[in-house]
Amino acid sequence: MTTSIIENKISFVIPVYNEAELIENTIATVYKILNENYLPFELIIGNDGSDDNTLNVLNRLKQKYPFLRIINFSKNHGRGAILTEAILQSDGEYIVYTDADLAIDLSSLEAARHYAQRGYDVVIGSKHLPESIVDYSIMRRLLSVLYSKIARIILNINISDFQCGFKMFRKKSIINIISGVNNNGWSWDTELLLRAHNDGLQIKEIPVIVRNINMRKSKVKLLKDSATMGVVLFKLWYIHRHRLIN
Repeated sequence: MTTSIIENKISFVIPVYNEAELIENTIATVYKILNENYLPFELIIGNDGSDDNTLNVLNRLKQKYPFLRIINFSKNHGRGAILTEAILQSDGEYIVYTDADLAIDLSSLEAARHYAQRGYDVVIGSKHLPESIVDYSIMRRLLSVLYSKIARIILNINISDFQCGFKMFRKKSIINIISGVNNNGWSWDTELLLRAHNDGLQIKEIPVIVRNINMRKSKVKLLKDSATMGVVLFKLWYIHRHRLIN
């Protein structure tokens, strides 16, 4: 499903899975920023088949916040799947997504819009730029750097951070490639960027501030998910090398 595009509008997408405890504060924070600075906008929450109270909370909040939309999967399909669906259903000229814990400081939003309005098709946050400020564990930082270096070499793309949970797109630029992204898990970002690169889209990296969210259990299982992403990465390399991916 695709929708028409409304000029200058921002569609802000947050994928969620079992986020009943924090989603109300997240929506209040994001909504306030958008309402004060980024009219017109829509705030889209993509619920990826949560089996806690997330959907009930979202339905209650929909009565409180105009411009709040809920896209719901009855079953869990993966972060990438709900992002793809939310993007296809969005109607903003610019689409931005971030994760539900808001670990990426939203001060990056203005810089992202600046570059998107100047013609960049994809603007991505990078934890690995010199100007970025990153506060999380050494292990996560090392794995992130390692993954990005391997991806940059084998996919031959000059990007320093494929997996940062903050990206902005011009919808008209990515609408023809988004449905072709096959990976529904954490490697969704990497495949999307590979397809965008191969399609000749202009990609811009910007520095971000990453906060350590105290008392929050990460949805990323470092060793297991890193291994899975590594396997997917080499599959993408094989497909790309044999010209099976555009």
